[in-house]
Amino acid sequence: MKTKHTPGPWTAKFFRNTGLEVRGQDTRLVYEITEPLDAEDGANAHLIAAAPEMLEALEKAADLISAEYCSHGDGCDENKKACYISDILKVINKARGVK
Repeated sequence: MKTKHTPGPWTAKFFRNTGLEVRGQDTRLVYEITEPLDAEDGANAHLIAAAPEMLEALEKAADLISAEYCSHGDGCDENKKACYISDILKVINKARGVK
């Protein structure tokens, strides 16, 4: 599926506790803070920068799990007692902006 977000990988760049930015592969600004930083800001920046790669990894995992464990296409085992990928699919849809 073609994504609508800025292409990854994204990188976080810090400016001596005075701010940070996360930029996409095409140098497009994705996220920015222009004030003094705390530890949470840095952690958020790293998480945001990892988002495109996490989404890609989850999509691959969902495909693999579906192919391996699901013969009827909805991510559940044969008896529909355990859903192996419902949480993964929910977060993929959230990242894509799908409700």
